[in-house]
Amino acid sequence: MSTSTMARIKAQASNINGSPSILDYELDHTKFEVPIWLRIPPELRDALLALEQKAMATIATMKKLMLRRGDRFNCLCSPDHAFFDRHAQSMEHLLGWKEEWNLINPTLAVSAKIPQQALRIFVDEGAYARLSHQYTQLVGAYLEGQFFNWCQARNGVIHLAHRLMCNPRSLKYNNPNDYKEFNKWFSKVFLSAMFQWESCLNALVLPTYEETIMDLRHMIYERVDNSMGFEGNFYIPL
Repeated sequence: MSTSTMARIKAQASNINGSPSILDYELDHTKFEVPIWLRIPPELRDALLALEQKAMATIATMKKLMLRRGDRFNCLCSPDHAFFDRHAQSMEHLLGWKEEWNLINPTLAVSAKIPQQALRIFVDEGAYARLSHQYTQLVGAYLEGQFFNWCQARNGVIHLAHRLMCNPRSLKYNNPNDYKEFNKWFSKVFLSAMFQWESCLNALVLPTYEETIMDLRHMIYERVDNSMGFEGNFYIPL
């Protein structure tokens, strides 16, 4: 996927949905570092390192899913349709339009709206339904597989800490006070940091065909010249 296409999808995710996107998120690796004053067993440090790798992989997959979701406007037209390229090019124009390009002096940089004749949009509810089915299966597999495994591993760290640090048989690591401090850091600092990206899971839900058409109409109204007369440029393949 090209850099421009990814930038377009990121802008679409934030501008249309009005909510944070996983595509804007970068993992803060320092959140996996236990405070230096806190004593923990080396096995627990190793578990946190392994958890960091698992987080990176889980986030990467979520981003791939979000990119696939972000291509929903292209998927209004079947890629097998003869005019798919014209549809995709039209969507590129529509999604790439910005009201103002010069943020320093926006009054001098209001963008001209897109001429109607530059756009040819083809909508096919059947094509979108096929996308929805395939995408829903991918998200389901992610939730039941990689994301579930992440949650299990995340929760497993605190169980490991309790087993190692609250074991009266262990003369080396048994220290309930240290465990109490670790548990406080884990629940208040670490889990809060992870929630920043875990909560982006909700944004993976694919809008319905009707919702996507409404978003498309909103963009047309905002970005196309004389948009009220644009309905004639909507084509529904037979």
